[in-house]
Amino acid sequence: MRQRIARQGWRQLLVLLAMLLIFGDLAKSLVTLQVLSAGNQQYQSSYAADVAAPQTEKPPRGIIVDAKGAPLVGTVTVYKLAASPPYVTKKATTARLLTDILFPLRLPSGKHAHDAKRIQKAHDAYQAHYKALLAQLNSGYSYVCLAGDDSYTCPAKFDISQDTANAISNLVFPGATTSLSGLSLEPRDQPTYPNGGLASQVLGYVAYDYSNSTPVDAGQYGLEQYYDGLLRGIPGHVSVRHDTKGNPIPVGTGSNAAPQPGATLHTTIDSYVQLLVEQELTRAVKLYGATGGSIIVEQPKTGAILAMASTPSYDPNHWQQIVNQPKGKGKKALSSFSLFTNPAVSRQYEPGSTFKAFTVAAGLDSHSFNPQTSVYDSGTLKLDGITIRNWCLDSCSFGGMENVSKMLHFSSNIGAAQFGHLIPTPTWYDYLARFGFGQPTGIDLAGEIPGDYRKPVGDKSGIIWVPSYQDTQAYGQGIAVTPLQLINGYSALANGGWLMAPHVVQSYTLGGKTTVIQPQRIRQVISSDTDAQMNDILVHQAISGEACLALVPGYDVAAKTGTASIPQFGTYSNNQTIASTAAYAPSEDPQFAILVKIDRPTIQWGSETASPVVKNILQKLFDYYKIAPPANPIQPSTACHGPDSP
Repeated sequence: MRQRIARQGWRQLLVLLAMLLIFGDLAKSLVTLQVLSAGNQQYQSSYAADVAAPQTEKPPRGIIVDAKGAPLVGTVTVYKLAASPPYVTKKATTARLLTDILFPLRLPSGKHAHDAKRIQKAHDAYQAHYKALLAQLNSGYSYVCLAGDDSYTCPAKFDISQDTANAISNLVFPGATTSLSGLSLEPRDQPTYPNGGLASQVLGYVAYDYSNSTPVDAGQYGLEQYYDGLLRGIPGHVSVRHDTKGNPIPVGTGSNAAPQPGATLHTTIDSYVQLLVEQELTRAVKLYGATGGSIIVEQPKTGAILAMASTPSYDPNHWQQIVNQPKGKGKKALSSFSLFTNPAVSRQYEPGSTFKAFTVAAGLDSHSFNPQTSVYDSGTLKLDGITIRNWCLDSCSFGGMENVSKMLHFSSNIGAAQFGHLIPTPTWYDYLARFGFGQPTGIDLAGEIPGDYRKPVGDKSGIIWVPSYQDTQAYGQGIAVTPLQLINGYSALANGGWLMAPHVVQSYTLGGKTTVIQPQRIRQVISSDTDAQMNDILVHQAISGEACLALVPGYDVAAKTGTASIPQFGTYSNNQTIASTAAYAPSEDPQFAILVKIDRPTIQWGSETASPVVKNILQKLFDYYKIAPPANPIQPSTACHGPDSP
């Protein structure tokens, strides 16, 4: 017995000695940190960084306005709802009260008011939201999100409005006067889009990035992403911290610095023109049963984009709902990225006959042929194992000898291929590059792609180039362009041969200083003499021709239609097309270049679907900008009776 007690006593003594050594080492470290090393620069720097450093204050994000100063993007204060679960009393009651505000029970009404399944579904949804909130409050973490965060654990991912924040702030326990504890509402500036979906794919949206230690907003797509650095502003610094009750505690010796708000972007977008083209596009897509489309209106002399619209689109005020929308079983949900991406700059297509104008321009400017040169259209043309045919197949009302004007007038594929064949191959690809095809335009929008076409050298795809590629490219098949590239090329034809850099922002104001973005000439693609020839040809060939439905009576309009077959699995669809019309007007002093592109319409011809839209828009633009018709127009004042080609 005594030996066992002695052994236990030695063990206790050893434990005591070990504890004394540990506490002694801790005491030594404290003395070193607080006394001996108090003046050490390393420790002072560490203290300043960890405790006394000023806090960062997020600046208000910049705004975006249209060409006349009307707001396209503003800011509004929104809130994130968070909780500290250890300090939340009556968690179940708190979760129930918050559910009533954030996810109120919505029972069916009208003819479905007594539908038992719908009623049960509403109760199930309400209960699911309640359980999600309660789970967060019971999680045991020191800090959790309840609403206003994109993280997957946050039950409500939508931002909280001021009215909702006020309702939460005024919550009290039933039968008591004390408010809910452990909750916090964190304000921040959120971009808002007062016009809803107007120009949404040009503007983009802003997502709040919580991945950094200091959360920041980040522009997504469009102008918001391209100019994100300017729109964010410069953070400020505040020498203050807060205790657990939110009371301020001044710390450090640093001076306060107010945050500098983000820039104001002054765009070239005219809200009236933007609304006009969006309405016309929506109407045309519905009328012709199309899957979508794009319209661009550009000022040829400056490269300024007055309007750029595509459909389907979205409302940037509700981008979170699109990202988080449930993908129902058996339903083909549209990818959110397809809605956010701007097809006018980020998707390519084969332009078809609208490209024939560039074939003529390249041939005339390089002196490969002249306006009187003729080629023979036999109805079929076999090259490199492929057979080229006209759009009208065996029922064409044209053929035989064709000069460039007749070829454009009837939109002959065989004629265009033979004119393209007259251009030396190096010259042809030089002009494609000079017009800007196969390369980004440099527009100030995020996500622009370069387009593509086969070249005789430098093709990394491994596909062997054959001469027929040049021949098909001459009538707009076998070459992929973006809508912006195509209309920017037409703008060069309307601008004395000068290719301009397209742009959406004309100036920005930051810190009280305004910086103007001047129009930028890229290069002269064709000579002014060639350009004058092209202007005359494009105006005359459209009269009573395939582009006549695009013409505005009394005005001279240069126009060309296109009906492009869509490549699918290495071949072309016979019944699905992209219908388009490109135009500029008035031809004697072009103010507008416009492209209307309609995807997969039930009436496949560009002359019958896209051309009338061009006419409607041009007529309204002439009225809006008070552009009077010329005294002696080339075009007749009578309306077109309809084309006999695509």
